[in-house]
Amino acid sequence: MEKDKYYQAAQLIHKTLRIKSNCFPNNKIIPAKYLIAIDDDVTSAIWAVKLYNEIFKVHGYKPKIICVGGKGLMSKHTHKMSEAELLAYVCQRLGVPDSDLIILGEGRNSGDNVLAVAKTVPAEIPVIWCVTQRLSLRLERTQAQQAPQIQSSYFVIEESIDKVMKLYNGKGLCHGQMLYHELASILNRCEAYSGTFQKPLEFEISPQVREAAKILEKNFRLKLPGKNFRSYLQFIQLFFAIKANRKKMQKDLEDTLKSESKNL
Repeated sequence: MEKDKYYQAAQLIHKTLRIKSNCFPNNKIIPAKYLIAIDDDVTSAIWAVKLYNEIFKVHGYKPKIICVGGKGLMSKHTHKMSEAELLAYVCQRLGVPDSDLIILGEGRNSGDNVLAVAKTVPAEIPVIWCVTQRLSLRLERTQAQQAPQIQSSYFVIEESIDKVMKLYNGKGLCHGQMLYHELASILNRCEAYSGTFQKPLEFEISPQVREAAKILEKNFRLKLPGKNFRSYLQFIQLFFAIKANRKKMQKDLEDTLKSESKNL
């Protein structure tokens, strides 16, 4: 019963607290000069490479891919490299030359990452952020507030919550617990940082979504302030799950890259 309650709450948050892709007006990709892979989930890099090839096919040139992210609370345990370095590795494995990659691996949070991109990309140059569904709203609100000069479009990776829970990204460990912690933080962060680090939300939050957020916030607090005893137990559980499954996670990533490379 508890698992069903958490799953349903997570599913609603994942479906609702996100943005939509806007980089394919009239079903044709915009002529972006930069693609941005960002997240502790390398699905972002896989799709950035697909967009890289699509821009070459449609517009006849190859954009740069900017790989962004430092070492997060859990990602620092899943791999020895920064999130940006891991994203770049995936791009390289899928055929992107080093000359087309830019690595920004120092950011500690979304704000740091957005500002790093703003320092790298000229204001008048169009970019596409290639972003997972769960990160899309927080990232877009952060960019809109802290670096509105970036000429941004977004490609949001459409996946069901079950598809997000892969082994290579760690989101499926402990019955999806890592994903639940991230989804639990979306509404809280958007409202806590509204008008300061993030631009205020431009839509109303329904009572159903607020109730779902409360359910997750109460039980999955690793990404939220006010951690409790359960939080630390969950962290320990996830830490040892990562340790126990790290080789399997790496193998799943390599198998995924082999499969993806055949389809590019």
